[in-house]
Amino acid sequence: MTTKRDEYRARVLAALRSGEYKQGRGALRSSGRFCCLGVICDTLKEELELEEEQRASGVVLYGGMQVRTPHSVVEALGLYGCFGEPAHPDPATYSLARLNDEERKTFAEIADILEAGGHWKP
Repeated sequence: MTTKRDEYRARVLAALRSGEYKQGRGALRSSGRFCCLGVICDTLKEELELEEEQRASGVVLYGGMQVRTPHSVVEALGLYGCFGEPAHPDPATYSLARLNDEERKTFAEIADILEAGGHWKP
């Protein structure tokens, strides 16, 4: 049986692989570019009723957040933390935010990492 969480996860993976989002760093969304966590927020904003707030600087807040995933998104997807932290951090396993911003993984690579498990609860 498919749960709402499973549906959300499938939509997030499809969005990350879609090629529809320009990748950015340092904010969920800024000047038309998205962090992987921003893609997640943008994908689920309607279902989770996330308020979008456009700032003059070009930054868009989701649920009042600029760099962290709002709690409602963390809960809906079953993430381990607001930066997409892995369940068992070690030197070879990074948060989704770090994979995007520092390790410079593509959205497709991040989708593969998410699908492999460890960043969201079973």
